[in-house]
Amino acid sequence: MDLKRGLCLTACFLPFACQTPAVAFNLSRDTLWGVVETCRVAKQSFDVALPCLDVKLAQGATPGTVVLRSPFSATHVLVAPTIRIDGIEAGALQAPNAAVYWQEALAARHFVVAAANGQVPVSDVGLAVNSKDSRTQDQLHIHVDCAQPKVLAEVRDHEADFKSEWALLPFRIDGTRFVGMKIEAGAIGRTNIFERLMHLPGYRKDLSKVAVALFSGRSSGTSMFWRLEGQGARQSASSTIPVPSHG
Repeated sequence: MDLKRGLCLTACFLPFACQTPAVAFNLSRDTLWGVVETCRVAKQSFDVALPCLDVKLAQGATPGTVVLRSPFSATHVLVAPTIRIDGIEAGALQAPNAAVYWQEALAARHFVVAAANGQVPVSDVGLAVNSKDSRTQDQLHIHVDCAQPKVLAEVRDHEADFKSEWALLPFRIDGTRFVGMKIEAGAIGRTNIFERLMHLPGYRKDLSKVAVALFSGRSSGTSMFWRLEGQGARQSASSTIPVPSHG
């Protein structure tokens, strides 16, 4: 990962810029889990990752992960656990070893850069996890794709507003206010962002309505922001990076 730059996490309607046009899918909510299992078994039995891009099997207390290409997208990839975890609200994600999922997602940014033929710097690749109502797959997955230039510009122009603790940000993106915080780049690799969400203002034990995204800033810190689902709204953090509607 690029430790010379900061990163920023945002939730709710965060669009990506590299992907091909979104395609509508009518998939079972267990489709992703089936692919994850196929990749895990292939790696365990034959030491191949197919149909995934990469598979890391669990090693002791270190969880296993897969990286796979999102359908009909040239650049968008997903990072998912090799064990069954429904989504952002899962209690298992509060364990310290869940930081591995963010570490692997940060590492997977190189797949996006390679797919874009090096035309996109790794610092312009964002990460996102959607809320329960905005996802269509009940297997945890972190979206990894090119961040929308507009979102990156807004976040980077307001880096000074991100503090070491969660706080309401004074600016809007497409009319929406967010809560954000900064994590120093040197600490991001060992930070369990899922656990950090439990310390949001107005503490909630139920994270099912929270979506979150991570972006690189210009300075040496990492910032994240989130937003609770509004009444009747579907919160999709992955919309800050151009992902299909099946996430």
